[in-house]
Amino acid sequence: MTRINRVVGLFLTGALSTGAVLGCLHYQAAAADDDKQAQTETAEEAADSSKSQAGATAKTAESAIPAPQPSPWDTQQAAEDPVEQALKGAPMTRAGDEALQHYDISKYYFGQWQFALSEVELEVTIMYAPNMKIAHRDYSIVSLLRGHPLRSFVEALMTVGICEAVPLTDTERAALMQHASKVHYSKALAYASKSSWSNAISELKWAQMYTPNKAAVTRSLAFCYASSGDFSAAEQQYNKCFALDPDDAFSHVDFAYLLADHGQSGKAEGQIAEALKLAPRAAALHVDMGWLAETKGDFGTAQKEFEQAIKLCPKQPGLWLQLGKVLERAGKVKEAKDAYTQVLAIDSSEDEASKRLQSLKSAGAVPDKSQPVKDHSS
Repeated sequence: MTRINRVVGLFLTGALSTGAVLGCLHYQAAAADDDKQAQTETAEEAADSSKSQAGATAKTAESAIPAPQPSPWDTQQAAEDPVEQALKGAPMTRAGDEALQHYDISKYYFGQWQFALSEVELEVTIMYAPNMKIAHRDYSIVSLLRGHPLRSFVEALMTVGICEAVPLTDTERAALMQHASKVHYSKALAYASKSSWSNAISELKWAQMYTPNKAAVTRSLAFCYASSGDFSAAEQQYNKCFALDPDDAFSHVDFAYLLADHGQSGKAEGQIAEALKLAPRAAALHVDMGWLAETKGDFGTAQKEFEQAIKLCPKQPGLWLQLGKVLERAGKVKEAKDAYTQVLAIDSSEDEASKRLQSLKSAGAVPDKSQPVKDHSS
């Protein structure tokens, strides 16, 4: 907005003419055809002259969304338009290379009618290359589609060179990086809600590129990798998350379930133990530890953990029911009866507790020591 306000100030003082504005709007309508060939050549030549082999393979085949190249943001800016540099065969600067990368992804999003993502990528493009006229032109179009006519008008003026872009300050650049991360993160959540894990992972990679030290992004990326079945990548991201936020107990729990699903119950128990050190009064963590112990046949530990969870949440019938099942499997019939009785005292309509209590009251009841049944109501 600082850049927009300064340009609008020029307009209000009479620095801009009506003829120039008409020329700007005419250029906007005709520029697409004129620049199409230039853009194609730019992409090819820029790739040949400046992008490394690692960068060229960064767009992975895991989803349709191009993945970001692993280059951290700094305060560098391109002095010239990187498109013009590429067309002239001049060496590409790092900032120019960054600008082209973000411009390419903005075009992808525009083609998918995802204008919010296209808009933020164009903003980042211009951050790296303030004089990139094609980016200003496209930003003008997207701004209009997004319902920002004033911004669209100003970007159109920059497109034809009537006014110059004002480079962002360090504070504004940092704020833009946070905003870009948030936009990509929100899109990732939308994909994850539909179990579209590959697309969610791609969006989270973009979010992580903008905010590499944000633990929430890294944890979400780890979860999506785990959900997609990529154990190695998930483990790597969880370890990175622990380094970023050592006090996040529930990251350890997420990782514990991933380990348990891959038959590493001992390591899983260690992760939950670590989580309990960080959040000893979290009843859910004691339930998780109790369930893991039960799956291993360690009924003593399972009983202890469920009893601790009940101390923290004594009015939860599901916890009493799960404790009763553990006691029943351990052959502690009297204690199991007491637990089921507590369930019914809290919720008399609990059918499973009623049936189990009646079964135990029957003569010759034999405890069931088969596989544990996890109670999801808790």
